[in-house]
Amino acid sequence: MSAETKLSLLLEAMAAEAREREAREEAAESSGEREVGTRERDAPSVRHMRTIDAAWKHVKETDPDTSLTKSALRRLVISETIPHTRIGTKYLVCLETLDAYLTGQLEAKPTEAETVGGIRRLEARP
Repeated sequence: MSAETKLSLLLEAMAAEAREREAREEAAESSGEREVGTRERDAPSVRHMRTIDAAWKHVKETDPDTSLTKSALRRLVISETIPHTRIGTKYLVCLETLDAYLTGQLEAKPTEAETVGGIRRLEARP
């Protein structure tokens, strides 16, 4: 995945998060739950970046009965199906992006033709 594609995916995810946050703030303000002048957007936006192990623990805490394994999550990240940032040998995953992917709000990138033992799989011709 190119750097431009990664950047565009992250920017799209950030824009979606901002829209959701603003909608929640407007709903809270209209119902009178928030004090005037205290808005979440006044605070700096923090992205919750975690290693694959910590991201899997987050998923397991959120849904203890999940069928997603740590190995499957690692494969999704390494295959670049789930956007990530690599720092040295560590893969960092944004928890918000991971949640969006798992709930179907973030589309998976189309995968290239799979190879088996170095041989590319071909589609059958009619």
